Amino acid sequence: METKTDSEEIDALKGDINRLREDIANLASAVIGAAGDTVDDASDKVRGKAREAGDEFIGKMNEGLDHGKQFMDDLDARVARNPVGSVLVAFGVGLLIAKLLGSGDRS
Repeated sequence: METKTDSEEIDALKGDINRLREDIANLASAVIGAAGDTVDDASDKVRGKAREAGDEFIGKMNEGLDHGKQFMDDLDARVARNPVGSVLVAFGVGLLIAKLLGSGDRS
């Protein structure tokens, strides 16, 4: 037969176990909350870096387009200044490419 002190000790242990369960649940919630904040911060940083990379890519692309346009404008001006020479150079380059590509034997 149980004595009153044994019953009181069992009740005290049950209370301690219940408080321990609550503490563990609170700790788990805090850890999950902190991990969620860390994930959110990391996600924000990744989005920011991706945005920066996209902006830099667009800037470089626009810079490349500007250089290409400038090259075409310069080429157009050179051809306009010397049309006969330009046609002769284009003919020579075409002939050279035809020789290189058609160097196989044609029997």
